[in-house]
Amino acid sequence: ATPALTHVHIYDARLPAGFSGFTMGQISDIHLGQPYSDANLRWAIATLNAASPDIIVLTGDLVNDRPAIVRLPYYLRQIHAPYGVYAISGNHDYVEGIDDVERALRAAGVPLLRNQGFMLNHNGDNVWIAGSDDWWHGHMRIDRAIADAPPHIPIILLAHAPDAAFEASAYPQIVLQLAGHVHGGHIKVPLLGPLARPRFGRWLTHGTHRINGMWLHISLGLSGRQLRMGSRPEVGIIHFHAQEKPDESPI
Repeated sequence: ATPALTHVHIYDARLPAGFSGFTMGQISDIHLGQPYSDANLRWAIATLNAASPDIIVLTGDLVNDRPAIVRLPYYLRQIHAPYGVYAISGNHDYVEGIDDVERALRAAGVPLLRNQGFMLNHNGDNVWIAGSDDWWHGHMRIDRAIADAPPHIPIILLAHAPDAAFEASAYPQIVLQLAGHVHGGHIKVPLLGPLARPRFGRWLTHGTHRINGMWLHISLGLSGRQLRMGSRPEVGIIHFHAQEKPDESPI
C-alpha cells in the first residue's frame, strides 16, 4: 500500500511557549532492502521535503539487509530540514552492522544518537532532544541520553522500542517518546487485534498514548514485512502545542 502522511498533535503545558507550532517529521522502520522499501523511502523524502517540518528524526531499523547500507547516504542526503536530520538505532541496524550503518549516516550528514542528546533552541526557548541506543541488541541507557539536559528543560526522547516508555515515563522531564519497531503488528484481525508483536513491543503497537503522564507516539513505520493488513505504512509530522488540549466538549 502507498504510505500515508499522519499528523500528530501533542498538547502539553510543559512545552515552552517558543515551541508552539514547532513540527518534527518522523520516519521509522525504513527497513531498506525489503520489497518496496526503496519506493516507500523515495515517497517519504518527497513528502516530508514538501511538508517542510522544522526537524526530521529517524527512529530506528533503517536497514533490513547488509547490501542496502550503501544506499542509505544516497537517500538521506536528499532529506532537508532547518534544524537537521537525526537518527537512532533499531535492532535490525545492529544485526546488519551498526558500525557500517553509523558510517553511512555520517556520510549523509545525519548524526546517530547513541545514549546522547543535544539542546535545541527555537524562538528563544529550549528543549532537549535525546536518543537512546537500541534495547534489543544495543545498550539502551535513557539515563545517559538525558544526563546532560539542564534541570527543568523538557525532553523529547527518541527510543525505538515502545516498551521503553515504562522506564522513560519515570523521568518527569521527558514529555514525549517517539518510537516505532512494531509496524502496528503487521496484521490486524477483528476481535484478535495486532498479531505480530516483537520483543520490547508487546504492549502497545501504534498511535499516541499517555504513559504515567508522558506522551508516547508509535509510528506504524515505513516498511517491514511485505504482508500488512490494517497497518498502512506511514511517516508522521508531530505538531507541538505549548498548552493543554482545549476543551472540545460542546457548549
